[in-house]
Amino acid sequence: DYLIDVPETGTYQITMKAACVNIDQVLEVSSGDKKLATVPIVMDFGLWAVTKPVELKLAKGVQKLRVETPRSAGAEHHERGIALRWFDLKLVK
Repeated sequence: DYLIDVPETGTYQITMKAACVNIDQVLEVSSGDKKLATVPIVMDFGLWAVTKPVELKLAKGVQKLRVETPRSAGAEHHERGIALRWFDLKLVK
């Protein structure tokens, strides 16, 4: 969980620096019970790589974002081996 202070309501792009040793992996970004984005994590043989930007909508103010592997149906392909170094949010509008 990450506590963030969003400066203005709008569409943001999230990028992550992650390392993964398995194919077809994702991290989900949510706030409360609402899933905001799914970020594909490429198999990079455990080396750090930056993901492609994914858009999500955020409201102005302090909120808690959760970054986690999927818990929903269809998540049976998740395997261990994702490390997250950082994520970055940029306002797109």
